Amino acid sequence: MRYFIIIPLCFFFVSNVCGQIRKENKKKEFNHYIKINPFSPAVDALTLQYEKRLSKDASFISTVNYVSYLNSFAVNEGRTFGLSAEYRFYLESNEMVGWYIQPFIRYHYIKLFKVPGNFNTYSGGLLIGYQKKISERFCVDIFGGPYYARTSIVDNNNLQTFIDTNLPIVNAYWLRAGMHIGYSF
Repeated sequence: MRYFIIIPLCFFFVSNVCGQIRKENKKKEFNHYIKINPFSPAVDALTLQYEKRLSKDASFISTVNYVSYLNSFAVNEGRTFGLSAEYRFYLESNEMVGWYIQPFIRYHYIKLFKVPGNFNTYSGGLLIGYQKKISERFCVDIFGGPYYARTSIVDNNNLQTFIDTNLPIVNAYWLRAGMHIGYSF
């Protein structure tokens, strides 16, 4: 009779000890990255990106960027503010590393000081990239791909000459490429 009590108790204690050992040996997974473009300050810009894992092979990315064309090489001085929503599908791994495909949509608000009016740019495209961990918490993300941009005018007072000469260039296909350094948490 006492064996019916002792054997289940021993099994219970052994399974708890083994479970604790497995838990300690398990690698900690990080499901979030905060990233910055290291080249942005060279062109009076700031780009911040947040990536959150949605599943073992997919993540959602939100990007905010700000560009100041003051005292730069640009023809017109001005400012740009942008937001992006991106969905990333990893092709090789479930650790948010490796090759990926990333469709995105993006909005930019553009204010040029020498031109009356403001501009809204909507764009969408597809990126292909590679993300590599360089340590337990840091990564490098390199990407590139085509996108299409469409610009609309917020205030159209006396802008017909500007529209006729410049908008066919803005409403076009472009290439987006870059690099981010990220920290996981």
